[in-house]
Amino acid sequence: LLSGAVGARTQIELVAGDETIVAHVERLGLSQIVTNLITNAADVMTAGGRIVVHVEVASVAGDAAKAAAVAPGRYCRLSVEDCG
Repeated sequence: LLSGAVGARTQIELVAGDETIVAHVERLGLSQIVTNLITNAADVMTAGGRIVVHVEVASVAGDAAKAAAVAPGRYCRLSVEDCG
């Protein structure tokens, strides 16, 4: 869906971890966040390139959980990487 929005010279790749992830999210909000991240990345890559969206399980415990103000546990981590 977003391929047309980023231009013909920009590739979007999804990399998912091996584990099945069930995340409870507000679908429209997540869609808007991912769309913004991808379009912002594409905007700085004027010559084109590759945008990689990573989805994986992340365990958060101890000081990291405290710093993020979340309960220790397993979470879904979404990250966007570009070459711009």
